[in-house]
Amino acid sequence: MPVTPLHPTILPLWLNAVPKKPKAILREAICGVMDRVDQILSRRDAMTPPARLRVRVGCFASYIRIRRYRAVAEEFVDHLSRIGGLTWRSRMLDIGCGCGQMAAPLTSIIGPEGCYEGFDPDAEAIAWCRERISLRFPHFRFASADLANNLYNPRGSVRPEDFRFPYPDHSFDLILLKSVFTHMPHSPMSHYLQEVRRMLRPRGRCLASFFLLNDEARAGIRAGKSVYAFSYAGEGCFVIDPRISDYVVAHDESLLRETATRDGLQVSDPIYYGAWSGRSDYVSFQDMVLFSRDSDIHGSSI
Repeated sequence: MPVTPLHPTILPLWLNAVPKKPKAILREAICGVMDRVDQILSRRDAMTPPARLRVRVGCFASYIRIRRYRAVAEEFVDHLSRIGGLTWRSRMLDIGCGCGQMAAPLTSIIGPEGCYEGFDPDAEAIAWCRERISLRFPHFRFASADLANNLYNPRGSVRPEDFRFPYPDHSFDLILLKSVFTHMPHSPMSHYLQEVRRMLRPRGRCLASFFLLNDEARAGIRAGKSVYAFSYAGEGCFVIDPRISDYVVAHDESLLRETATRDGLQVSDPIYYGAWSGRSDYVSFQDMVLFSRDSDIHGSSI
């Protein structure tokens, strides 16, 4: 039975103009208070990270709350099972795994016959996952690299469009990119799709979330029904705030389909459209796209 999609708490854009130092001090103070409250009420378990790590992987006002953080993970586990074909033997890669939001519930699904690999540029989050998850579940492994990211690793030495993921060809049955392409312009997105194609096994699948612009989404924007307007053109994409070009990013659906085909992937219809644009019929908040390897273009798979 489908779960009820969860909408993020949308904060006003003027908050982006608050200087970084006082904003960081305020965030740390709020997170510290929330951690103390969670401790008193016994709401945190061994694989639930502290608030300062949780709020890095989603909206601050939403993920400061443990219940919302876990509920989103449970929703995506359901999507991975129903749409992505997740099983106890899956060999899965979680790109942008953060502090283990998806890994924690997946420990009860993916057994030692399969494996989970998580990757993120946030070194502190990866260290936490290794200590709290990998030690208990050795087939759950986490990696980081000095990958440039405006939020988590602004001094990173490797650009996303130049990055080669540290995994062999044909390693995974299932790859997840949850809220990754919603913060990435076109060129690095295309490079990531090429890497996804390289790492997928024959008949492997990739589930990725997007904000997709098509006729229906644009109509919702014009009617004032959408959460985001995407009023500014970015690098092959559209953004809500040109001052922070990777804050929230939308991609044109037609261009995405062309790019995926060129990069050796097929979009497996139907696309599972989200509620963000004001649709009354939706599956989640963001749009979800299932990709598969395109062997007809690139020859037979091994």
